[in-house]
Amino acid sequence: MELAAIVPPQDYTIQAEEIQKLITDKTVIVTGAGGSIGSELCRKIATYQPKKLILFDVAETPLHHIFLETKLLTNVECLLGDIRDEALLTEIFSELRPEIVFHAAAYKHVHITEKNPSEALKVNFFGTVNVCEVAKKYHTKHFVLISSDKAVNPSNVMGATKRLAEQYLLDLAKKETGVEFKIVRFGNVFNSNGSVVETFTNQLKNKQPITLTHKAVERYFIGISDACNLILQTSILKSEGNLFTFHMGKPVKIKELIQALIQELQIQYTVEIQEIGLQEGEKLREELYEADAKIEATSHPKIIRISESNSQIDIKKTYEQLKDFTFEHHSPSEIKKAIHLALKEFQTL
Repeated sequence: MELAAIVPPQDYTIQAEEIQKLITDKTVIVTGAGGSIGSELCRKIATYQPKKLILFDVAETPLHHIFLETKLLTNVECLLGDIRDEALLTEIFSELRPEIVFHAAAYKHVHITEKNPSEALKVNFFGTVNVCEVAKKYHTKHFVLISSDKAVNPSNVMGATKRLAEQYLLDLAKKETGVEFKIVRFGNVFNSNGSVVETFTNQLKNKQPITLTHKAVERYFIGISDACNLILQTSILKSEGNLFTFHMGKPVKIKELIQALIQELQIQYTVEIQEIGLQEGEKLREELYEADAKIEATSHPKIIRISESNSQIDIKKTYEQLKDFTFEHHSPSEIKKAIHLALKEFQTL
């Protein structure tokens, strides 16, 4: 199999004129602006000529890089900060009054968040709550949360904390807040920073053994540009729901991805593949929605609306319980147990 067949080019036609109407002359903030998805969103948003594009990230160097790119295209404000800092977010939103929020800031690496569940909870859940609440207070009109397929029947801390963030937004979406809340859930971003593609490529170039977790493991993949185009398209869907995913084709067997990379890089030596076993919290296969969720078409052929069944929890009560617990000192296992007690669908493997 050729590498191009793993994530083939897609004709993800988007309604550029409608996106232009949404963004042009508006103040837009992108959290996690230095990340793979965040930075690509910034590049695309900048071409629609917002009144101001606010780049917000805790990582200084990636933030600097995307600032240098986008300042040539539009009016850019570069802000260094952490979504855990509610006071800072309040200062930013009260002064700059962003009308549109793309919330991409998150901890995303499964193996790291398994070892540091408290920090994952503080960023992915409580950080998201902070951004939601200041957006609501200062009259943001549109809010898009970037989520993950790992939030479906989560088996790891990363997925569980993203699922909690989803539930908070879904709860807000049912209320008269004046904010149009949307969640976009998709699979692995092909060749994003720190992705398995990057890892395998480095191993091959250095003639190291390839570390495959399991011969049967498979994942959904989407290209960075395609994902961001569909995120922007989702932001203009009107009255079509709050939780969305994409048509992502068939999941890719990681073993086939390795073979495609070997072919693409024209590797001539015999490659050793070491099967190291699934890491803590990893699944063989991911899902884009729950088995009992209602799936519906939208006005865009590549975007799917997910109508959830009865899996909602008392998210406000959960927030208070976990906040009291998380900001005390507890072991990783105690934190995971607390998340499980709050979110029954979180089942550690």
